[in-house]
Amino acid sequence: MFAGLVACAILLLVGRAAVTVRDAELSDFRCFYEGGRLVRLGLDPYDRATWASVLEADPERHPPCAETFYYPLWTAMAMVPLSVLPEPAALAAWEVVLFGCLLGGVALLARAWPMLGGHKLLLPILLWSQPTFSAIANAQLGPVVFFGLASLALALERGRERAAAVAWCILLIKPNIIPLALIGLPLLRSRRFAIAVVALGSLILLASLALVPSWPLDVLRVIFGQQLLVDRDLGTLSALAIVLGLPSFVGMLAAVLALVGFVALLPRRPLRGRELVAVLAVASFLITPYARPPWVITVLSLVGAPLAAHVLIPIATAALTAYALRKLGSDPAKLIAEPASLRRPSTRERTSR
Repeated sequence: MFAGLVACAILLLVGRAAVTVRDAELSDFRCFYEGGRLVRLGLDPYDRATWASVLEADPERHPPCAETFYYPLWTAMAMVPLSVLPEPAALAAWEVVLFGCLLGGVALLARAWPMLGGHKLLLPILLWSQPTFSAIANAQLGPVVFFGLASLALALERGRERAAAVAWCILLIKPNIIPLALIGLPLLRSRRFAIAVVALGSLILLASLALVPSWPLDVLRVIFGQQLLVDRDLGTLSALAIVLGLPSFVGMLAAVLALVGFVALLPRRPLRGRELVAVLAVASFLITPYARPPWVITVLSLVGAPLAAHVLIPIATAALTAYALRKLGSDPAKLIAEPASLRRPSTRERTSR
């Protein structure tokens, strides 16, 4: 049954990827591709005239991009190798990368966190999920972030701070969806990990500033110009408040309260590396507008349910995460049964590395 479920899911996803490649100029990947190509040519992807010249050649087939490139410049820099290929070929290669990130992320996560059924349970759930379908259909960056989180969880669990810092850098490709993980992990883990993160992050930042010194301000202008807090179709509590006829700030307050409540429900014990990654990722989803629903909410939205109902997913995920961590902590035998290679290093072991 496992092989059948995985094979059918992969076939369906490959078919959807083929449709995306066919319509390459309409996909989200077009934004990344053109950003990488402009960087390779020494041009500024945040310049509106330059950006318009490469995206508005055919008004009938305009991709879903903002008025300028709206990701950090290092995201465009990461796409430079793909930009040397024709766009359909680059998109096909990118879809292969996304599949590899999904499969690799499951393998790493199963090693980082022994669970019931292991990868044989996790892989079919992931491949049949709506977020995976959405990521493949839109050629988005979600699978890369998933791979980065799984790599980070495994590296931290095994006390490999340098490898963990490299995994942290992977998350920079789309930092707006997991800001608390990016900020919190260096602050809450070992000094050696924090130093490695600062060193690698600084190199990436300096390289990007050398190419386009003004890009951080350009990105901030785009972000604040989107007015996300008044968009009723996003998966946020602010959007849900608007749907219910309330001011958006009520939703903002509810998001803060949800975050505080989530933290209050966490077990009162030091969190392992893998647990901290999970907690900070889930906490980020409570405040960022990038939740994706399961299929049931997608279907309900077709018959009138508000898209803002997507926010129920990160709330439910936070509740389940807190429950699972408290349940795990209440049974010491579950920790004893784990392989020694996955146990959290002692304070002496961590400081000696």
